[in-house]
Amino acid sequence: MDTSDFKEVFAAEARDYLQSLNENLLALETNPDDIGLLDDMFRAAHSLKGMAGTMGFSALADFTHHMENLLDRLRNGEIQVNTEVANLLFEAVDTLEAILEQTLAEEAPDDTTNLVARLSSIQDRAQGGSDGITATTTGDSDTTVHSAVPELGDRETVTSRKLVLDEFDKETLKQAKEQGLSSYRVTVTLKDNTLLKSVRVYTVFQALEELGSILKCFPSAQDLEDENFEREFSLLLTTHADADEVQSVIEGISEIESVLVAEPSQLHLTQREQGTETDGQGPTALENAGPEPSLINSQGDGDEDSNSNGLSPAADVPSPQKGGDNSSGNGSSPQKKGRFGDKFVRVETDRLDKLINLVGELVINRTQIVEMGQQFDDGDDQNTIGQLDRITTDLQYAAMKLRMVPIKQVFDRFPRMVRDIAQSREKHVQLELFGTDTELDRTIVNQIGDPLVHLLRNSVDHGIESPSERIKAGKPEVGTIRLGARHEGSHILIELSDDGQGVDVEAIRKKATAKGLLDPERSSPLQPDEAVRLLFEPGFSTAESVSDLSGRGVGMDAVKAVVESLSGTVEMHSKPGQGTRTTIKLPLTLAIIKALLVRADGTPYAIPIQVVRENLLITPEQIKTVRQKKVIMRRGEVLPLLDLAECLGWRPAEIDGAISVIVVDVRGEKIAFIVDDLIGQQEIVIKSLSDLLGDIPGIAGATVLGNGQVALILDNSTLIRQEG
Repeated sequence: MDTSDFKEVFAAEARDYLQSLNENLLALETNPDDIGLLDDMFRAAHSLKGMAGTMGFSALADFTHHMENLLDRLRNGEIQVNTEVANLLFEAVDTLEAILEQTLAEEAPDDTTNLVARLSSIQDRAQGGSDGITATTTGDSDTTVHSAVPELGDRETVTSRKLVLDEFDKETLKQAKEQGLSSYRVTVTLKDNTLLKSVRVYTVFQALEELGSILKCFPSAQDLEDENFEREFSLLLTTHADADEVQSVIEGISEIESVLVAEPSQLHLTQREQGTETDGQGPTALENAGPEPSLINSQGDGDEDSNSNGLSPAADVPSPQKGGDNSSGNGSSPQKKGRFGDKFVRVETDRLDKLINLVGELVINRTQIVEMGQQFDDGDDQNTIGQLDRITTDLQYAAMKLRMVPIKQVFDRFPRMVRDIAQSREKHVQLELFGTDTELDRTIVNQIGDPLVHLLRNSVDHGIESPSERIKAGKPEVGTIRLGARHEGSHILIELSDDGQGVDVEAIRKKATAKGLLDPERSSPLQPDEAVRLLFEPGFSTAESVSDLSGRGVGMDAVKAVVESLSGTVEMHSKPGQGTRTTIKLPLTLAIIKALLVRADGTPYAIPIQVVRENLLITPEQIKTVRQKKVIMRRGEVLPLLDLAECLGWRPAEIDGAISVIVVDVRGEKIAFIVDDLIGQQEIVIKSLSDLLGDIPGIAGATVLGNGQVALILDNSTLIRQEG
């Protein structure tokens, strides 16, 4: 069967499993005796191996198998978690990520021979040397499961009718039963001398998928496609159809010798699911061994009557959880996760973007109709237009929510990064995350990651002191970094704070003086807030030498540039000896925003409403000149006064009579712009400019107004930078 259709689904689920491995491994370092964490990691690795095997990604499945073996030894208590083991597992997870991306890109995976040898070496040391075949004990029984996989003929006679169910499969079956679905184990035998066995298998699968969902198959999908089986194969089906209908459908396919559809008589839960602990956490064997076989049998529970219902012990199966490379035999389906009771649906981002664009066009037309409706005197017409306005607004907000994703997607990658940096710097750092469920626009989420990486690196490298320095300063040996997010009106605030040494004002003063940013003759001391502002200057760094983390002078300036490109602001406050706090303020969405429409030199322009502080009417007498620059006084503040049309390269406005002025916030400072007049406030749809135009200083995009006229959206930060 062609598995290419499932590639994106596989990639998404595989990345979820890798993220789970990273998170659990970080927690395991703190709680090395937590068997639950090891169980979760083992299940994640086992599921990833099964998925990779089903998709035919042998390199990924093989390497995961080696990592799975080590995890199995850890959860059985044969090997203890220490720094060496944790670092090796982190390296293995990184390698898995690399192999996954290379596999998806259809590139040759890197050579993992050395890492596999190190994984095996730890296991060999634990058992005092081995001949390469690992033997372990399941539960309290004396059954030994070896990693040696029997040849195809042996497997056909031993396990041809067995399906191995993991915990997720059993939970899926339970949910299916609760939803009124029936579960059947279907065993199909092809006729002798069937020429194209894979075609017959595909036909059976296609027919059954019209009736329900296939959860498992044995042999694996890849083996079935490659015809690596004799005549018989089995699968597990959930459906609303009855057994007779399932059997009838398959018997209607040519070259089928026999069909056995077995309906389970009962569902046995594992001891762990029933609330009691068990040492055995192996897979469950599902076997055709009678007219009404039991569906699930727990492995390793020591039950002497385990065969009373025609069930064979799990020792008969080369268990994929106990060292056997049985990724193909497990036959996990890439579609199985979340099949029942899942409230999420994976949708291509291109489809969402297309929907947002269409809603944007609808908003534009809504505005046109509302403007036209102002000319009507008929009350019914006004009510109809008002109803259309309300429905369109509700649809707009609903569509905007589709673009919103939790910031957890960004935050999840940071604990591992902080751990690695702290270890390389021989520091002890604890990262605390909060507000991870806070949602914001997907476009912003995709771009805010790099600035946060720079800030976290600075906190670990420059902020947090070494353990000896912290103890000498009366602080805990372990430094704390807190990263969180919260909503504030139509914005989101991302806060990063640490309890480190704060900004080194003296080091910044020396570096700024050397770079010519400060007057060497300056007598007044440099204040912390002044020192912080200098950190955002291009190319500024206090590091004495260039390292893999700092010293290149691209960190804070890059943070500021990215945040401002997202119509946001960044502020930093520091107290010597107490720590540093950085706050990033971002809009919730960049697709549809509220804007103030103004006119300059007869042309309409849109200014994002979040940067507008106030609008004024002034007289020519209120305009003053300071150092050959025009300014105005407002509530005791001196505000620079610029002509918007002149900044954009047009003819400046005539200074005569009442003058319209807009006060905006640019990088924390207020600046006044002279405009011809104010048009009003309006929701606008941001349209990107053509790639042929590139980045134009002062312009963030364009929008279509209700009258069909195009208005450019101003980016005040780059506009002022160009003017300066």
